[in-house]
Amino acid sequence: MLGCALCIQPCSFSALADIHPFAPEDQATGYVEIVKELERDLCEITGYDHVSFQPNRHAIAQCNKLDI
Repeated sequence: MLGCALCIQPCSFSALADIHPFAPEDQATGYVEIVKELERDLCEITGYDHVSFQPNRHAIAQCNKLDI
């Protein structure tokens, strides 16, 4: 089992994490595409109709609770 911090490490890569939260939409189109694709993939994998992207703090707690 890998630690949850290792599982979410790619979220901190500068190529993904360095966009300003209030960046104009035209500068964030790639990020929007990534999130939408991830959402579609997670729905397909899990069979859920929708998924929610939670802040890391809660995601780590759930990851530990589920022993992923």
